Amino acid sequence: ETLCANGGGTIISASSGSFCKSKDPMDWYQAKEWCLNNGMTMPTMYEMCPSWDGNIGNGKCSELSGKGINWVWSATIYPDDSESAFYVSLSNGYVDYYYRYDGGLYYGHYAFCR
Repeated sequence: ETLCANGGGTIISASSGSFCKSKDPMDWYQAKEWCLNNGMTMPTMYEMCPSWDGNIGNGKCSELSGKGINWVWSATIYPDDSESAFYVSLSNGYVDYYYRYDGGLYYGHYAFCR
């Protein structure tokens, strides 16, 4: 395991690039701030998953499938509800959206930065 963010995260390598995932879950706003505080930015869905077709469901982000067990936030806001943002499951590339506020605290979403 390779550390990043002064030991507060781990490196996830994918075909779409190298990312830093926080060790602790957090909501979207906390995740965005965590990235900035560590000199990084939160990537969009297309930066994380260039092959993404814009839909939710299993395997929609093949680039990150099999890269872990957690859900990671993207910077991409859900177009039908600005209170929600897209996330990706690192276990199977599942893509969905969830409320940006407090979602990570209860459902295990993590910061994902580059």
